Amino acid sequence: MNKTKIPWALNPDGSPGYTWNPLTGCLNGCEYCYARKLANTRLRERYLANENVAPLTKVEGRRMYRMGVGLGEDRHKIVLKEEALSNPFYPRFWEGRLAEMVWQQKTKPKGIFVCDMSDLFGIGIPDRWQHRIFSAIKVNSQHRFYLLTKQPQNLQKFSPFPDNCWVGVSATNQHQFDEAVKYLKKVEATVKFISFEPLLQAIDISSSIGYNTEYESKEQREYSLQDGGGRGIGDRHKGENMEGQGPQVGQMEGRKQNNTVQASEGGERYGEISPSADDG
Repeated sequence: MNKTKIPWALNPDGSPGYTWNPLTGCLNGCEYCYARKLANTRLRERYLANENVAPLTKVEGRRMYRMGVGLGEDRHKIVLKEEALSNPFYPRFWEGRLAEMVWQQKTKPKGIFVCDMSDLFGIGIPDRWQHRIFSAIKVNSQHRFYLLTKQPQNLQKFSPFPDNCWVGVSATNQHQFDEAVKYLKKVEATVKFISFEPLLQAIDISSSIGYNTEYESKEQREYSLQDGGGRGIGDRHKGENMEGQGPQVGQMEGRKQNNTVQASEGGERYGEISPSADDG
């Protein structure tokens, strides 16, 4: 577990929080992924030394790894064991890092971003790995655990989430935002949020986010949808809901104009997570 500079991964007291990576590697295939870049450069040898990769299955009498089905995709990919082991960003489980949570049970409350070098709900992640991580989360009830995914369709089977989980979905474009709202409505969590990182295109949020019009003027709503003042979607009133689906916050890593979150100009991927120096 490492200290992090990720601005929204904070301890309950508002100080910088931590990252914890009992899983590394991901099969989502995002071309802009900072974690994949690190896995193939500075962290390559460390990751390749761990052979605890996603489980084997039998295919035509040969031992192979089966990748799962991605959001909106209709495909299965099969790769040989040797290929998986030679890919530093193939999903791996780290037993020693899971054990770290044993020593955290008597420490003061922390904010912990889980699997910033992976996707806990991602393609090909075995159920048993996920359940072991959630077991560690449950016995550390004093800590706040940030969970973030690009595969929101996989969240519902874990609902209701433990009370100390903040459950989020990353959205880089309109389709991902719409899917995030769709699936977050179906889960129960203390806090639900959408993180626009990296923001690759303008996103119209007006049709999906419920406004507390009884208490807010138009000008107040437009201001509260901006990142100014440290406020974001759902952070305007403590009890405000996403169309009645429970409290949530929104990490507005973008620029807002007329109920549209705008991508930055000049090719900048505004809002992209910056990992800690010691992540991995």
